[in-house]
Amino acid sequence: MLAYDPLPNWNIKVTVDRDQSTLGRIEPHLRAWLAARMPVWVAATDPVLGPFWTTNSAGNLPTGAGGSAQYFLNSIVYAAGFSTLLAQQGHIESDLSKYHYTLISNYLFTSGPFKNFGFGGGLRYESPAAIGYLGGPPDPAAGGAVDSLEPTNPVYGPGMFHQDLWLSYKTGIPFLDPRIRMKIQFNVRDLWSNGGLSAVAINPDGRPSVFRVVPPRQFFLTTTFDF
Repeated sequence: MLAYDPLPNWNIKVTVDRDQSTLGRIEPHLRAWLAARMPVWVAATDPVLGPFWTTNSAGNLPTGAGGSAQYFLNSIVYAAGFSTLLAQQGHIESDLSKYHYTLISNYLFTSGPFKNFGFGGGLRYESPAAIGYLGGPPDPAAGGAVDSLEPTNPVYGPGMFHQDLWLSYKTGIPFLDPRIRMKIQFNVRDLWSNGGLSAVAINPDGRPSVFRVVPPRQFFLTTTFDF
């Protein structure tokens, strides 16, 4: 943070922060359970039906009604999204801007016809955030489904720019107590925003899957008292 006062009644503040988060320990209990059970499933066999792991329906369903246990895990569980979820481990958290820049300035008139009036504004910028990863090549073991991600190929959303403005007035309340000071302030937040939707996550094919609501410009009128 850098603060500078060109005049006693004029202040400027600049802040820059860096945020970075990576995904870790995704579904640790489920992964541990699968790792513990896998040797049991692979080793299980029946003298008539054959190996449990690779036998069609493991003898529990009529032939043709379903695949093997191995096929079910690869083509149903992993292909349904579990593999792509695990592929994100160790990579950038989605929808988190790495850099945030803020500039705030406020000026208070101390004399003249605008005495006790103040005005100011703020600029905020968020660098583009990764919103997901494109899918890898189809996996033949998963029935041709895309069950992996390209960890070095993140897709980024747009950078976000915000501008705020405010106007204030300070005055006393002599009919109550001269020591009480009142401040009335009118704020406009996100001056240029018209609202809408912004993608915060994508499917492996690059199409948006999750959106957040971007609010339109907002207006606030507040009153504060100092004793």
